[in-house]
Amino acid sequence: MTTDSIITLVGTIVTLISMFVAIKQASSAKNYREQIRADVRKISLAKCTRDMEGILDTCNQLPIDPKKMPRGNKVSNTIKDIKSQLDNSIGVLSTIGADNKIRENLVKAQTTLHSYEISYTQGRVNSNELLEIRSFIQDSISISNTTLYSIGEK
Repeated sequence: MTTDSIITLVGTIVTLISMFVAIKQASSAKNYREQIRADVRKISLAKCTRDMEGILDTCNQLPIDPKKMPRGNKVSNTIKDIKSQLDNSIGVLSTIGADNKIRENLVKAQTTLHSYEISYTQGRVNSNELLEIRSFIQDSISISNTTLYSIGEK
């Protein structure tokens, strides 16, 4: 073998080793990107879960009995707060994929809240609507917690 052949062979081997290293690094970068995507989703879902728990707390301020309207608490402001919290939570969740069921429950809660608001402004309160709202929110929290624990286990 001549010197040129040895240099060419060594250059080829170094090039092949570099190619394998580059492929491995590209694969690692893809894994990091997927991990970052999962972490961002976890953070968003955790925030959404906290917001839903806040919605449940705020729902406790709504009257179940029309004869026992709370003093010092404007129901219209409470409803407005719940609507805002629902809008924020719904806006974070994807319309497709695993978070869609949570989103669907929150939309149902929002629709039921609107119905509750109408009945409240007419002077009658349907306690079943308030129970449905709470049920939809609680289901959403359960699904969200289950999803949070399963993210990253794949």
